[in-house]
Amino acid sequence: MSSIRLANITKSFRDVKVFENIDLTIRDGEFFTFLGPSGCGKSTLLNLIAGLEEVSGGRIYFDDQDVTNLPPAKRDVAMVFQSYALYPHMSVFENIAFPLRIKKLDKGLIKKEVERVASVLGLQDLLDRKPRELSGGQRQRVALGRAMVRKPRVFLMDEPLSNLDARLRIEMRAELKRLHQKLGTTIVYVTHDQAEAMALSERIAILNNGTVQQCADPLSVYSRPANTFVAAFIGTPPMNIIETVVIEKSPPVLSLGNKKYKIAGADTLNLERVFLGVRPEDIVLKRVSRSGIESIVEIVEPEGARFLIDLLCDGVSIKAISNEKFNPGDKVYMELPEEKIHLFHHDTGRRIEFAPSPSGKNQTAGS
Repeated sequence: MSSIRLANITKSFRDVKVFENIDLTIRDGEFFTFLGPSGCGKSTLLNLIAGLEEVSGGRIYFDDQDVTNLPPAKRDVAMVFQSYALYPHMSVFENIAFPLRIKKLDKGLIKKEVERVASVLGLQDLLDRKPRELSGGQRQRVALGRAMVRKPRVFLMDEPLSNLDARLRIEMRAELKRLHQKLGTTIVYVTHDQAEAMALSERIAILNNGTVQQCADPLSVYSRPANTFVAAFIGTPPMNIIETVVIEKSPPVLSLGNKKYKIAGADTLNLERVFLGVRPEDIVLKRVSRSGIESIVEIVEPEGARFLIDLLCDGVSIKAISNEKFNPGDKVYMELPEEKIHLFHHDTGRRIEFAPSPSGKNQTAGS
């Protein structure tokens, strides 16, 4: 196992700068995920750690060892790809054993190690099969087994579950989490699926436009997003981001729909406009309310035990989640619990911190 330090890493392809001054440490034994939209540089970072790409600037350390100029074979990492990359003419046993045969280990030791890994992954009854005889989930486990048998310092996983259907992805997520708990090896994971990142990771680095937007544990990323990009990227459906006018600055009072929305107990807010963020699951919908914000139901999407609802509030579309069924055209009232409200700077998109009110409740009054 190893910790990994990326020290001011910069990468460019000719005149195109992919990212600049990436500086972070992945802890020994941590399940760490790079998350972000397609094209943000996630896989490139993984390739830099593996040694498949050269850095344009900065250094890479495994523990205290500078590996920046070491070739991939000298870094002792194992990569798992989304395409599995199994040898179709080899059996499961031969695929898992391949890295050990390259090292020219004793046949008896190879057999022992392959059987050990196969037992951990539940592949012991499939060792004589060829990849074409396996399901997608079984093939992915074989790819994991081929990586595990090497006992690497670091596992690098590039969207390994993206080729699986929804049910298999959930099953393999649990398998990966169980595997990490059992092995305790450092895992660096890449995905564009935020639900996958939230479920698996101890920490997540969210990338966009060549920079780390936020690096924190999943709960912190969800409950205290650093900016509007993170707020809108994390969560299904994503957080509502609503432009509001600051009509009083101390304490802040926002104009929201046809209501004045008081952030009681907050610091002075010397801005003209801010973005107010609220997650769909945190909005409380009522048919009758003296303090709620009047809205009209536009679309209702049943999701089993809950309903995803599109609301229209003073010309602004807002998504909410409710256990109660509403119909298109219904008039409803939104209540926004103060402790669930997020404020973001209008120009920079950065999070604005504010203190909760002593009462723990928001106050809304008619304008």
